[in-house]
Amino acid sequence: MNAFIAPLYVQTNPLSLEKIVFGLLAVSDRAVFLHVSKHKLQVAEQLLSTSLTKFINASLSPLRQKVAEYNKEVKDAEKTLFAPGPNVFNQQYIYSLSQYSRGLIQFGEPLAVAGELTRPLFAELYEKFIGEPMTPVLNDRTAFARRVKTALNIPNLANKADIHYSLKPSKVAGLLKPTTITLLTAHNALLVFQQIDFSNTETVIANNLYEFEAVADVLNEYSKREFKKPCEFTIIADEPVARTPQHHQYDTVKRFKREVGLISTAQLAKEALAIASNGHGKASVYLETEKTTDTAIHPLHLL
Repeated sequence: MNAFIAPLYVQTNPLSLEKIVFGLLAVSDRAVFLHVSKHKLQVAEQLLSTSLTKFINASLSPLRQKVAEYNKEVKDAEKTLFAPGPNVFNQQYIYSLSQYSRGLIQFGEPLAVAGELTRPLFAELYEKFIGEPMTPVLNDRTAFARRVKTALNIPNLANKADIHYSLKPSKVAGLLKPTTITLLTAHNALLVFQQIDFSNTETVIANNLYEFEAVADVLNEYSKREFKKPCEFTIIADEPVARTPQHHQYDTVKRFKREVGLISTAQLAKEALAIASNGHGKASVYLETEKTTDTAIHPLHLL
């Protein structure tokens, strides 16, 4: 049998016939490989506004079992010097899998592979077809946090700004609970940069935005009182997948919160470099001398 590969698709729009490639099957006489992208399935779920992963995994279960059985048979045959049984991974079998999943999973036309099909070659082909490495990668939320951390890794920035600074009610009058601010600095006013991860659920994103506005009210009053100027606020956020509820929230912030800046993690690196190079100072120097009073500033103007 000549080695071949077949991409796995899920259709995300029945009218335009849009599809997302979410996996790859590779077949040869000596081995069969199968790998599926959890990230691509999550994107498909968001576009379809329905739960797909469990159904797709259930539909792929017989295929995964066949792959494991055949690879075990090949290994056993190598040990006993007997030839393995016939390879069932032909076009008719792949067609039957599409029928079993009621057309939700679609297989592309088999494409011939020149040379020996090895795991490194499969990993290379997988990355070309799927657009991401086959090796396990960090989930979106962890990846976003790492991008923020990388953007803030600027020489001298820690001398000019507070990074992941913990605001405490005992230090800032009107604050209701401890809150971590991504980047906080002072330059004739308070400058506040707060990361909001739009790969989270709608509820988590909304809660984070509400919390940010409440803290912003407190810091704005402080800046006007101590610096005679209002605070400058910036949300750090990478644009989420288009046509998702999270993207709608992102657009809402972009359109209607014009008093708040909105920058990506890539733009954050430029802002951090500017802060480290100019006459900014650590805001904590001012905030930690603040005395709490009996008059609390209550958070207003929630989204």
